[in-house]
Amino acid sequence: FLTILLLKEDVCGNLGLLVSAQANERRVVAHMPGDIIIGALFSVHHQPTVDKVHERKCGEVREQYGIQRVEAMLHTLDRINLDPTLLPNITLGCEIRDSCWHSAVALEQSIEFIRDSLISSEEEEGMVRCVDGSSSSFHSKKPIVGVIGPGSSSVAIQVQNLLQLFN
Repeated sequence: FLTILLLKEDVCGNLGLLVSAQANERRVVAHMPGDIIIGALFSVHHQPTVDKVHERKCGEVREQYGIQRVEAMLHTLDRINLDPTLLPNITLGCEIRDSCWHSAVALEQSIEFIRDSLISSEEEEGMVRCVDGSSSSFHSKKPIVGVIGPGSSSVAIQVQNLLQLFN
């Protein structure tokens, strides 16, 4: 069983975990920094059980199906970034979220992609300020240029319909 927890520095220099609490469950986000960020919705966990559907609480970890996809993406990006002839002076990064093979969870995670992109665009425009009133000198995230997944065609269509509403 593999869990990825990453530290990040927020826009005011405070350290925090890339973990958010949603629907009474901790959603872990794997984030790899880069000049260009690719989003991914992988089914790291099984679908919610019948009694947990309304909470959108995911099932057990899918070691073969889910974890391998996360590892494959991270490995692929590492290989691309280490080859100076492929994308000179550009690094690819990613933000991987768990869709739990369930449409409600995938849509919820898609909204988080959108929210994060909106926040990062506000940072670029200087609209984000620290508690003490000073301006932010640290940009925590770059916008996501595209999303890979989810694995189910019907869920992928729903996610695409949502994401196409935002640039």
